Amino acid sequence: MTADPTILTKSDFLEARDCPSSYWLTRRRPEKFPRRAPGPYDLMLMEEGKVAHSRARRWLAEVRHGSELRFEEAFESGCGLHARADAVEHRHDGAIDIIEIKASTKPEDHIIDIAFQKVVAQRCGHDVADCLIAHLNPEYRVGITDETSLFVLRDVTSEVGEIEKRIGEEADAILMLLASERIEEAGCECRYRGSIARRCSAFNHLNRDLGVRTAHLLPNISASRLRKLDGEGRLSLDRMTFDDVTNNQAPHLEALQTRQPVIDHDKLASFLDGLTWPLHFYDYETHARAVPIARGHGPYIQVPVQFSLHILDRAGGLTHHEHLSHAEGEEAKLVASLAAAAGSPGSFIAWNMAFEKGRNRALGDLLPEARPFLDDISERTVDLMLPFKNSYVHPAFAGSASIKKVLPVICPHLSYSEDGVHDGAGAMAAWREMVESEDGDRGASLRKQLLEYCELDTFAMVEILRFLERQMKRP
Repeated sequence: MTADPTILTKSDFLEARDCPSSYWLTRRRPEKFPRRAPGPYDLMLMEEGKVAHSRARRWLAEVRHGSELRFEEAFESGCGLHARADAVEHRHDGAIDIIEIKASTKPEDHIIDIAFQKVVAQRCGHDVADCLIAHLNPEYRVGITDETSLFVLRDVTSEVGEIEKRIGEEADAILMLLASERIEEAGCECRYRGSIARRCSAFNHLNRDLGVRTAHLLPNISASRLRKLDGEGRLSLDRMTFDDVTNNQAPHLEALQTRQPVIDHDKLASFLDGLTWPLHFYDYETHARAVPIARGHGPYIQVPVQFSLHILDRAGGLTHHEHLSHAEGEEAKLVASLAAAAGSPGSFIAWNMAFEKGRNRALGDLLPEARPFLDDISERTVDLMLPFKNSYVHPAFAGSASIKKVLPVICPHLSYSEDGVHDGAGAMAAWREMVESEDGDRGASLRKQLLEYCELDTFAMVEILRFLERQMKRP
């Protein structure tokens, strides 16, 4: 038990709103339900937030100089609510304006944050006039737009006014929950979230009645469908019928119920016949900053810093090309390297092609002279993930078409090592560390890991394509 389990901060409030039962367990029984420790990518984002906050404070001091501006001012209501405002402007008439600084380009995502602060400030006796969010300007570009346009100040007073009563009531309800010595530890709202990634940390404890084979394994299962099935006592896959699912979910239900792969040979043949040889399997790794530093870059725009390209010809010949940037702003070198390697006709193949196409657009914005080449790549790009949504479905995919789920099942000889870089978020953090490291050995190790990881991404697609071709040759 914590020393004082009834103090509720803004971050506590936001976490508790997501799943009150799980939050109670992490506060009252932290030894059994610890909070997840931040990983390298989380730590990198925290550092980005600190840089953005520092820049925003200097900017605010320049643009809001008419009244007294105080940073990190605390409000404690005396009834358990605590808030620390990023900035508070004290007006001459005694009222205050609350300014929330966000290392984000989407102020609409943070209305609840500042509403909580207003509730606490008012309970402390302050007359809160305006609520504003200082956020990163998505249109800002280094060296192109004015440096003072990095941040935008948006007035959200009316939006906050519409929800502040509800936010106050929710905060009081959470305080009452925290004061409780025990809670009902059976079920939580996360039960109706189809994405396993969105479950609370105490999901398995709070939903002990659920087995592992439930409707949650179906792709894009809606909360309303889960709630209906739960109400009828039919969350188990074995109790579901095809009337319960969409056309895209049907092959996944069949595979999970029969415990056998479901193959639509006609759709698979159509996909394979639509490819033009030679095949170019490509993958980007990217980097993004909240406060960009390279010319033309904007907040959180993911710009490629690495690519891997495998080219497969009709005869089975396979060549590999790669590029790894040494610093930010080297897009021209990367694109030149890609153009030199990918001069042949044929289809380009990516996994979840929307990402690669988006990166081609970002590169084209930075390098207008290369846009025709990059647009041509996008036009020729085919998504290798598509067959695994409804043409080849395996029960071990557990409703997912992620390459991290597909690869171990159909190509068990290939795997991503957990000891090194093994996902996109980790690659971004590793590249940042590599270019900033003063330790030569550490930098060389990270470079090796990044090259091996990105190469495996594209070689994995080659092997997956070969697997699909073998399926069409089987009787």
